[in-house]
Amino acid sequence: MSSAGPTPPQISLDPEVAPPSEPGTSALALTEVPRHCPVCRVPATAADAFCSRCGAALGATPGAEKDPLLGAVIDNRYRVIERLGQGGMGSVYLAEHVGIGKRVAVKVLRPHLRTQPELVRRFRREALLVSKLTDAHTITVFDFGTWEGLIYFVMEYLRGEDLGKLLEREPRLPPARALAIAHQICSSLAEAHAAGLVHRDLKPENVFLLRTAGGDEWVKVLDFGLAKTVREMPELIDARGEPAFQTAHGALLGTPYFMAPEQVRGDAVDGRTDLYALGALIYRMISGDFPHTGRTPLQVLESHLSGIVKPLTESAPGARLPEGCDALVRKMLSRVPDDRPADASEVSQQLLRISQRAQQSRPDAEAEWASATWEGGRPEPLPMPDGPTRDEVVDFERSLRWRAWSRMLLLLAVLGAAGAGGYWAFHHGPPVALREEVEPNEDPATANPLTPGLELKGHIGRRLRRDTSDRDVFVVTGLPAGTHLEGQLGPVPGLDLVLEGYDREGKLLFKINDHGKDEGERLSPTAPTADPLYLVVREVWVQGEAPLENSTDAYTLRVDRAPR
Repeated sequence: MSSAGPTPPQISLDPEVAPPSEPGTSALALTEVPRHCPVCRVPATAADAFCSRCGAALGATPGAEKDPLLGAVIDNRYRVIERLGQGGMGSVYLAEHVGIGKRVAVKVLRPHLRTQPELVRRFRREALLVSKLTDAHTITVFDFGTWEGLIYFVMEYLRGEDLGKLLEREPRLPPARALAIAHQICSSLAEAHAAGLVHRDLKPENVFLLRTAGGDEWVKVLDFGLAKTVREMPELIDARGEPAFQTAHGALLGTPYFMAPEQVRGDAVDGRTDLYALGALIYRMISGDFPHTGRTPLQVLESHLSGIVKPLTESAPGARLPEGCDALVRKMLSRVPDDRPADASEVSQQLLRISQRAQQSRPDAEAEWASATWEGGRPEPLPMPDGPTRDEVVDFERSLRWRAWSRMLLLLAVLGAAGAGGYWAFHHGPPVALREEVEPNEDPATANPLTPGLELKGHIGRRLRRDTSDRDVFVVTGLPAGTHLEGQLGPVPGLDLVLEGYDREGKLLFKINDHGKDEGERLSPTAPTADPLYLVVREVWVQGEAPLENSTDAYTLRVDRAPR
């Protein structure tokens, strides 16, 4: 069976694939070449000295500067082994105590920020705040000091991954696992709130997951760098009798997807602010989406203020939510703090009751809930049944093969019907004249139709991955042979945009990046075209730099047939 319709090219999102440097190459890759482990081929950033999976040395990156702290001994106590990561205020290193050989994590304030007194006070404040917390689900701080002009503090070294990385790999978690993670977070928040602290930046990247010796999943809450002191602490009062760190009135500190309405407005916060963020986190883990979304950060914040949240039962239709789960999450996401649960202890108790009801009402889910770690409320393991007979194993394998063949035949039938419908729609359906991009459109399969002569608006929105910026793909069809196009890509403040053109086979026809930031690009009438022609708009990607996202300014894209 042959098809005359165009086959969308495969645009690679793999960061290991380099973009073609010259027209004529067939690799349609839209990312730059990063480093990778020579042993297990796991991608690595320019800052990594060792592979995160196998520990092999990665060697130097051409053009990369060596971190001067690697190999240094801080305060004659902590030998720096490798850099684990970095954030807005500092970097975190793996280090070893030279006396006892214990491995620790050392957080160091960025050198160029140490001349800013307020940031230094904030960094010191983080160490003092976290050192007051002793809950098993809060990261432990051992030491704090200054060395060679650098400010640092020492934390326990955790082996595992943060929840953000897990959700990149598994966008949706089973409800039992999600609620068990939330239950452990409640333990950390309950102690912090009792001490008068509000985290204010609870998000997947600040929730760390590790395994105990018994194989249980254990949660640690990280980064109290934005914590708000509700009660005065003597250690945080300076010589003038004023708090050592103050946030300017109305300042927005936090992550847009998890910010409570009172944070958005700049109002006073308390423990219920963290419960709102925890509700958003549970929603994200179970549904795979955020309770409040938008094309830009401003739209996300406005959505928080609206208080309108789609029920979990609609956002996660196949998740088989336990009774009471959706109601609890919606209550935690209430726009008014007084409508939320009173404290983290109340949320913890409700989560336990939900788990117990789930086990009683759904015997088939017993194993799922038993596999999740429920501190203080983990159900007893079920007795193991007798082993199956050989005949039972043979019958079971035969049924598996039959079900596999049945699913394959059904899938082929569905794909055939979908392909026929798509072919008819492509050739006979009315053209759609868009004036603004429709997400998702990051690959040829979801490309937006672009009508020649009609200006269209688009946004460089949320990153596709941690190291991959958003990109928009458009398709122009019905071009006669030999047609040339001219056009204009309007600028976006602060971004350096690129315009690329590909044919249906993934061959790069042109790449236009003649101007820098705050400037647009012009499509020359001499640029080659094809039918269909795929146009890609994206930000210039720089190795080792995090891409921007959620731009509040729109670009414009317009193409016309060039006069002959």
